[in-house]
Amino acid sequence: MIEASLANTLQDLLHILHPIAYGHPLLEEIWPLLEAMERSLSKGADPIKVARLIERVYPYGSWPEELSQPLYDLYEEATCAHEHGGIPDASLVRKALLSLFEVGRVCGGHRSVLDRVLS
Repeated sequence: MIEASLANTLQDLLHILHPIAYGHPLLEEIWPLLEAMERSLSKGADPIKVARLIERVYPYGSWPEELSQPLYDLYEEATCAHEHGGIPDASLVRKALLSLFEVGRVCGGHRSVLDRVLS
C-alpha cells in the first residue's frame, strides 16, 4: 500500500494494484465494470474500446434480467455489427453504452460500489 500511495499517475497506480487485485471477487461483478466504463466514456475514451470491455462478463455473467437486452445490444454493436457489415459504428456503440448505463442506474447501485473503493 505504501508503494501505491506514492504512485504519481493513475497508470502507475494501476500497474501496482493490478497484480494484487487480480482475482478479487469485486472484479467479477458487473456494477464496478459498468461504472468504470461510464467514467471512461465521460472522459472522452473511444466508445468502441470502452464497449469491448463488456466481453469480460458478457455473455457469461449474472446480472438483473433488465440488463440482458442492453448488454446484448451493446455486444452486438461493439463486436459483431451484423447490420453494418461487421464494422462497428462509434455513434451507435456510444448510444448502446448510454442505454446500458441508464438501465444500470435504475437496476442497481453500481455507483456506490466503485465510489467506496475509490474513496
